[in-house]
Parts: sequence; structure tokens; C-alpha cells
Amino acid sequence: MKKLLFLILVFFFIPINSQAIDTNINFFTGPAHLANKFDDSWTLGVGVDFMLTDSMALSLKANYIETNRTISPGLLRLVPIEADLKYIFNPYGQVCPYLAGGINVNILSSTYSTPTIGVNLRGGAAYKIDRYNIFVEAEKILMHDNKNDTDITPFIINFGVGILGAFNLLN
Repeated sequence: MKKLLFLILVFFFIPINSQAIDTNINFFTGPAHLANKFDDSWTLGVGVDFMLTDSMALSLKANYIETNRTISPGLLRLVPIEADLKYIFNPYGQVCPYLAGGINVNILSSTYSTPTIGVNLRGGAAYKIDRYNIFVEAEKILMHDNKNDTDITPFIINFGVGILGAFNLLN
């Protein structure tokens, strides 16, 4: 757990000061459907978007998913930490559709091989309200657990809120 907290600190919060004006923070939750051998679950997460251009962002995020497997080895705790490039189609509009894709490092519970590397794709839309946005997105994470020879490929629907220019108050 200490390693996870350290990774979150390094990847999310240290670069924020240099990107304060163009940094967005997002909080989200939603249902997660995993591969057939796992029960459906729910996810909870946080992410930060560092705007590179008006329509391109480096998106860093982490989710937490906990589910049971219908056969051995049982309980799965999954923490995908993702780094994506996010393209926003209408950056100045009130409704902003986007697509993102990238890589993830997945920290799994001890009965699975950890960490694993995977890829992820997501698409969604955000609705801007002043300094905030509400968003919905669909995401697919592709990864394989070598220890149990199992595909763990969650499909997630995230609902969330974001704060645009979240760290302007720090300047």
C-alpha cells in the first residue's frame, strides 16, 4: 500500500505545480464488467489531465476494483495505474467528446502475478459547467495474468466530476 501511495504522489501531484493553469482533476466511479470468470464489480478512481495543447492532454489515472473469481484463486483486487494520450474533439465547446488510449501498470492481489502491463482504450464526453465538468466514459483495459493464465479485461463505465484548472489556487 505504501508503494501505491508513493506512485500516486509521484505521478499525480509533483508535476501539478508546473502545470497548474492547465491541469484538471477528475473523480469517478462506475460499474465494471470483468472477464467471464469474474463477478461484476464497481470501480472508484481519480485522474489528472495535463493539457499539452488545446485539444491534447496527458491523462494519468488510477482505479480500484475488487471482485470475486468464480473459481480459484478467489478474490481479485485490481489497481490499474494508467498513462494515456487524450484527444478532445471540441475543447472550447460546452460538450467535449474525447478519445484516449495508453498503457497501464496493474497492481493485483497476491494470488495473481503482479504487476502486469496492459493497454487501455476509452472514449467519453464531458459537459462543462463553469469551472467544473461532469463526464461519462467507457473504458476497456486489456491485460493477462501469467500466474493463473487468465485474461482480466475489465469493461468500465465511469461517471464523474472534474475541476477544470484545478490547481490555479496554488499559484
